[in-house]
Amino acid sequence: MSVKQLMMICLSALAMACAPKEPVKYLALSFDDGPNLTTESRMLEVLAKHDVPATFFLIGKNINEETAENMKRALELGCEIGNHSLTHSRMSQMDEEQVKTEILATSRMIEQITGHHYELDDFQIQAVTEGREAMGETIVRLRDDGRLYSGRGISTDIIGSGIRAYVNALNKIVYEED
Repeated sequence: MSVKQLMMICLSALAMACAPKEPVKYLALSFDDGPNLTTESRMLEVLAKHDVPATFFLIGKNINEETAENMKRALELGCEIGNHSLTHSRMSQMDEEQVKTEILATSRMIEQITGHHYELDDFQIQAVTEGREAMGETIVRLRDDGRLYSGRGISTDIIGSGIRAYVNALNKIVYEED
């Protein structure tokens, strides 16, 4: 997909999100596989112009000093930063320890840049159903200031399941802080 096509999709989504409708509907924008210095920089400009937040799911191997600036800018704009694993490899073909390593390594990189630290206390993956489109369930437990927060995610995509579980646990922390 070209940058122009990506921008058009984003602008279309923004137009839909900003159009008044009854009843009010919400649209969540998320961008995967960053950070990068080309499309993400442009996306941040568009989001800032329209005062629209988004979620950026980052691959650890793409995080460096240069891309950290985009991450900081996204946070300043009210965007969320999510973990999309270290290498974006097929987690369904990894054992539990390899999956933990993928998630923890990227979490540490994100924490160094954002200044937020949540200790991963437990990470469990299990099959819920069998077959080609098997459902997987992930349970994540995060520790923050001595308190434990759990999140659960289910999906046919084990990465999606892990992300949902992690975000659910983070939401519990964030909403308790408010």
